[in-house]
Amino acid sequence: MRPTPFALAFKDLAKERFPAIAAVLEQGALSSEDRDRFVLLEPVGRLLREIAPDGTGSDALEAHMLMLHHAYRHWAAGGSVYGVSERTLQRASTGTSLTSHLPHPSLSAAARAEGLGHSHGGRST
Repeated sequence: MRPTPFALAFKDLAKERFPAIAAVLEQGALSSEDRDRFVLLEPVGRLLREIAPDGTGSDALEAHMLMLHHAYRHWAAGGSVYGVSERTLQRASTGTSLTSHLPHPSLSAAARAEGLGHSHGGRST
C-alpha cells in the first residue's frame, strides 16, 4: 500500500508530539472532539506556531489548525486505513447521490423501534 497523506505529513511528528497533547487532554478530562478547545491547548498552540510559517494569514492558520486537528484525531483513533478495491472505488465515485443514511437499519435501531432495548445498569435503552 502506498503511504497515506497522514504518513507523509505527520508520521514522525505524531510520534514525537501527539503523546503530549493526549496527556493534556487526559489530565483535563477533555475530548479532542471540541476543535475550538483543542486548539487552545498549550502543546497544540506551540506545535501550530512551529508548523505554520511566520506571517501566516488567518485563513492559512485556520487550514493548519484543521489539518492538525484531523491528524491528531486520526492518530488518537489508531490510524486505521481501509483498503478498497478498484471496483468499489469506481462505484463510489460514479454514484449519482451521496447520503449519510444507511441502506439498512442497524440491529439496535430495529430493536428500539420494536420496543426492545438493551439493559445497561438496570435501565432499558
